[in-house]
Amino acid sequence: MSLFTERKVAAAVRTQEDFQAALASKVDIIFLLYSSLLTIEEQIAKAHEAGKKLFIHMDFAEGIGKDRVGLEFVKQKGADGILTTKTGMIKPAKEIGLITVQRFFIVDSHSVDTAVDSIRIAKPDIVEIMPGVVCKKIAEFARKVNTPILAGGLGNLKKMLITPLRREQRVYPRQTGSFGITSKGAEIMKIKFCGATIGVTGSCHLLTTDNHKILLDCGQFQGGKEMEKLNNEPFPFDPEEIECVIVSHAHIDHCGRLPLLVKRGFKGAIYCTDATADLLEVMLKDSAYIHEKDAEWQTKKNARTGKPAVEPLYTVKDAENALKLVKPILYDQLVELNDHVKIVFNDAGHILGSAITEIWVTENDTTSKIVFSGDLGVMDRPILRNPVK
Repeated sequence: MSLFTERKVAAAVRTQEDFQAALASKVDIIFLLYSSLLTIEEQIAKAHEAGKKLFIHMDFAEGIGKDRVGLEFVKQKGADGILTTKTGMIKPAKEIGLITVQRFFIVDSHSVDTAVDSIRIAKPDIVEIMPGVVCKKIAEFARKVNTPILAGGLGNLKKMLITPLRREQRVYPRQTGSFGITSKGAEIMKIKFCGATIGVTGSCHLLTTDNHKILLDCGQFQGGKEMEKLNNEPFPFDPEEIECVIVSHAHIDHCGRLPLLVKRGFKGAIYCTDATADLLEVMLKDSAYIHEKDAEWQTKKNARTGKPAVEPLYTVKDAENALKLVKPILYDQLVELNDHVKIVFNDAGHILGSAITEIWVTENDTTSKIVFSGDLGVMDRPILRNPVK
C-alpha cells in the first residue's frame, strides 16, 4: 500500500492550529481527530490542495452518522479514508472505496488477542497501535497478522529508546515490524530498522533528520543460509548518502557489513570507542578473509558443474578501506557529528569497548534525545565494567 512516500509519518491533529501546521509539514497523511458536518468539506479541500491525504476519525466526527450513510457522506466529500476503533465500520467503508485504519489500544496480551480477532474479521487496510512505544506488542501483532501497522502517538516523545522489532512486513520488507508512525508533534526525525528485525543479527538502523542521515551499526546477518543470503541484498538506503556510522561494538553482527558499505559507496566517518577501533582491525580483516576463502571454495565446487565463479561479499582490501574511516573516541566524550547532532558513548558492559550511545538531535530549535543501547552486558562480571545506568 503506497500511502507514504519517503517520510513514513502521519500527523494526528486535534486542533485548527495543529491542522495548519500539518498542512505546511512534510507528512503524507493527516489523521483528522476533530471534524464536523459543517467543516469537513473545507478541511478535505485544504488537505488535497496541500498534497496530503486526509483520514477522518469517524468516532470524533460531530454531526456525522456512525453508519453507512455517514461513511457515504464522508466519501462523497472527498475523504481518502477513515480512522475508527469500531470493527463494524470497517467493512462498509471498504465496500465504498475508503481506505480504512482501525485503531487499537494495547495494554496487555488479552487486548492483543482481541484485536487480532477483530482484524481477521474486519480486514482493515491498516492497523494503528496505541501507544506506539509498546514495541513488543507491535512485534506480537506482526507475527499474527499480515496487515501494515502504524505505531501511534509517538510525536511528543523527547526520548526514544531504539528497540528493533523482530518481524518483517510485506509493505517494507526486512526493515521493520511497523511501517510508519503517527505523530501529534510538528517535527519528528525518522528511524528505519534495516536489520535485526527478523532475528537478532544484522543490526543496522538509519536515523534521518531533515539534513542528515546517520547509520547506527552495520552488522552482518548470521544464522543459517537463508539468513546469510540477506547480506547480499542491496541496502534499503543509498550508502553514498550516509554521513557517518556509529558502531556500538565489534561483534560481527553489529559491524560486519562495514566493508560492504564502503565497497558500495560510503565515504563518511565511522565512530566507535577506542577499544572497539582496536578490535575492528582484527574482526573485519578476519571476516573478509573468511568471505574470500568461502568464495574460493564455492567457485571450485561450481567449476565441476559448469556454474559461474562466486565473488566474496567483500575482500580484505575492502576491510582495510573501511578501517581507514574509523574515528575512535573516548567514553564520556561529547562529540559533535555535525551542526545538529551530538553523541556520547557510555560503557555497555557487553564486551571490551561496547557502548550505549546517547544521541542529541536538534531540529527547528527543539532538541530530542535518543538512546541506542546496542547489546547490554550483565552486572558484576569479571574484567568488564557494569553497564552505565
